[in-house]
Amino acid sequence: MTTVLTSLDLNNNKLGVEGGKVIAEALQSNTTLRRLDLGGNSVGDESGKLIATVLKSNTTLTRLDLSGSACSAECVRLVGEGLGARGGGQRGHRP
Repeated sequence: MTTVLTSLDLNNNKLGVEGGKVIAEALQSNTTLRRLDLGGNSVGDESGKLIATVLKSNTTLTRLDLSGSACSAECVRLVGEGLGARGGGQRGHRP
C-alpha cells in the first residue's frame, strides 16, 4: 500500500518569508498535494509571488489558503490566476 500526501495544513506555523520560499520550491516538484493551507504564516508578497509563478506549471494543487499571510491583493490575484490557469482551479483567498 502506498500512501501519498494530498492535503497539508501549515496554518499558523510562523513560516514567514523564508518558509514561503521553501514551500514555493517544494511545489515545483509536487505531484500529489492538492490542498495547502498557509494561512496565518506571514509569507508576504515575495514568497506569495514565487508561489504564484510555480502554480502556473503545477497542475496538482487545486486549493491554497493564504488568509492572514500578509499578501497584498495583487499577490492574491496572481495566485488566483496561477490556480485558474489550468481551468477550474480554486482561487487562493484571504479575508
